[in-house]
Amino acid sequence: MRTLSVTENRILMAQARDSLKGKWGLAIGAFVVYVLFFVAIEWIPVIGWLISFLVSGSMSIGFAIFSLSLSRKQEAKWDQIFYGFQKFGIGLGAFALQFLFIILWSILLIIPGIIAAYSYAMTYYIIAENDSIGPLEAISKSKEMMYGNKWKSFCLTFRFLGWILLCILTFGIGVLFVGPYMAVSFVQFYDDLKPKASIANKGPSVDVNDDAIAVNPTIVDDQEEGNTVIGTSSIYLEFLNGSLSGQRIMVFKDTTIGRSSENDIALSEKTISASHCRIKVVNDEFVIEDLNSTNGTFIDGQKISKQNIAQGNELQLSSIKIKVH
Repeated sequence: MRTLSVTENRILMAQARDSLKGKWGLAIGAFVVYVLFFVAIEWIPVIGWLISFLVSGSMSIGFAIFSLSLSRKQEAKWDQIFYGFQKFGIGLGAFALQFLFIILWSILLIIPGIIAAYSYAMTYYIIAENDSIGPLEAISKSKEMMYGNKWKSFCLTFRFLGWILLCILTFGIGVLFVGPYMAVSFVQFYDDLKPKASIANKGPSVDVNDDAIAVNPTIVDDQEEGNTVIGTSSIYLEFLNGSLSGQRIMVFKDTTIGRSSENDIALSEKTISASHCRIKVVNDEFVIEDLNSTNGTFIDGQKISKQNIAQGNELQLSSIKIKVH
């Protein structure tokens, strides 16, 4: 089924900057290690190119793991860029197949080769999150996710053109910032598609309900979109259990939560009411309102009908626990 990225690219980039707050040093350090690793390999006489070919897939998986952790505000460590070697065979297979396919498409014309490259762009994120998937299946999943989204992905790349020109003017120093910025922005693009795509996630994160729609975050000026209020601040909802366990969803506008797929955040648990609760933005503060749910809405153990929420609160919708950040 065709699924489209609905979040504007400028918002994806704003989300990336928000994820990188306080983590720029770590992001730049890991990026430098990643680049120097390949530079060192290229200096190996005669077989440097072969070693680079053999490890590129594993390093791409590792950098995907690191970027995913940064983007989702999870614990990120610079040595995660080497975690991909735990999936060496899959990484090598994925890189070799992509290399072969792109070459074959490029034989026709350069444009088909570029289109193919964008089709495979989600491959390493998929492998990073799935311990049982094979290289060809990961590529197929990437093609499924990118169907109808390749142009938007290209436009996201194009938005970095000015930053790339700045790198040239700064004699390459700017790439230390642009590299991590681009990487996390493309993770945001991936996560914008992931909840709506049919990926069987059996890796570190728990599978997301197919009906769940991510609430796309950003920090924007006060405005109204119809009856939906958008504020200048945002919160993260970290799901501690249930169908969205391990997921962090950033909320910046009026948001509904419930079992129905028509909600902004859909949960599959039967104890959740079809329209369970709503988070409203009121003067840049967040208010949660129970919508006459069967099993109630709680803040820090207290049942509520309507109450302000803030970072540090723990919400409970029936049996589902959510930490507010």
